[in-house]
Amino acid sequence: MPNDDTADVLKKAIKGLVYMSETDAPLHAFTWKDGSGPLTPEKLLELSGQKSGSHVEAVTLDDFFSTQTEGYEGQSTEEAESVERFKKLRGVITETLSDVKAFRVGEVNVRYYVVGKTKDGDWAGVWAKAVET
Repeated sequence: MPNDDTADVLKKAIKGLVYMSETDAPLHAFTWKDGSGPLTPEKLLELSGQKSGSHVEAVTLDDFFSTQTEGYEGQSTEEAESVERFKKLRGVITETLSDVKAFRVGEVNVRYYVVGKTKDGDWAGVWAKAVET
């Protein structure tokens, strides 16, 4: 990776990407300066500013990326490019961050967080809104 900080690398990787669910929403990059201790569901809610007591479920990276990285016959060129960009984003995340985890917060109107440790010991990653009924 170039000398860009992690947030800049993530912002470049997600620029223009849209997370597809029952609603389509842009992805957002973040850095949380409190990287001490394990990233528990409670800690995730605190750092992300989500309501305490919200439903938090640990999910796999595949859970987050699978619907975004599976192409299909007859998709448009734009959709095919989005699939490739999501594949690249996954690579950027796993190359840039360590101890990467994914979480699903909420029930129907959810937020997905993909979070890992930066070289400086902070938490960083991307989040996206999704609607799942």
